Amino acid sequence: MLVDPKRVAKGMYWDRALSLVMGCSPMSEACANCWAARESAMRAKHPNIKIRMRHAGLTTDGHFNGAVRYNYDPLEAFMRARKPLVWAVWNDLFHVKVEPEVINHCLDIFATCRSHTVIILTKRIKRAYKLIHSHKVRPFPDNVVLGTTVELPEYSDRIEALLGIPAKCRMVSLEPILEAVDLSRYFDPYRDCDSHTKNAILHGLLNENQAASLRRPVLDWVIIGGENAPLSKARPTGFAVLTGQAVLYDIVKQCAEARVPCFVKQTGTVVAHNRGYRDRAGRDMSEWPERIRVRQFPERRL
Repeated sequence: MLVDPKRVAKGMYWDRALSLVMGCSPMSEACANCWAARESAMRAKHPNIKIRMRHAGLTTDGHFNGAVRYNYDPLEAFMRARKPLVWAVWNDLFHVKVEPEVINHCLDIFATCRSHTVIILTKRIKRAYKLIHSHKVRPFPDNVVLGTTVELPEYSDRIEALLGIPAKCRMVSLEPILEAVDLSRYFDPYRDCDSHTKNAILHGLLNENQAASLRRPVLDWVIIGGENAPLSKARPTGFAVLTGQAVLYDIVKQCAEARVPCFVKQTGTVVAHNRGYRDRAGRDMSEWPERIRVRQFPERRL
């Protein structure tokens, strides 16, 4: 995966957005200060009538109200783009109001443009699991990175659902990370082997080189970031102002030990404010302690 270095420097791990789903509805604590809802509420007042109508009625008091509509226009730009790019799908393609036919239509188009990489990030990974295994949604093309958001340890079951979905590249986004999350048990390289391979390894029927060729970390990529929101609303990483960066480092360390690529997006507004960073959200990596200056991408060809 190659993303424009100028965007990476700003904490973005994608080149262009695919705003296919307009609107959403709050699902868990991560949604409290949703940036997409803030943007949509602002654009609903835009002087350009096309932009205004596209976002009209999607928010109430600055929050998504559950209204959802589709926007196929970005797919045309996606198909026209000749240069390979990394695209991020916004908002949640697996929202309950998005019909399987719409999801399949998008996946079919993604499959025809294999030079591009498409990141699909969803909190509704359990719905994705059900749709895939009931064959209502087609398998994910190899150029799709499938991810789920986990902001608190109690939502680690989303990772379990993610691991049950066949995908070439699977990622977890810990953004906004509100409390320390232990990912170490999801880095077991044997968990993605079938039972026969596991037994062969355990009983010494495969040598180390053979075993290594069959191992695959269950997670391929980890994104981490503190909450980016107005200072009056932003929550500190780990609910502790002085330990926010320690929480980030703990994840970076877990990933390094498991040799899983990690991308630290930002420290978050509270840590940035208390540390006196110039960038309000703490996106400037040069201001961080060296041990959390990590912005890696999966090396596997997608």
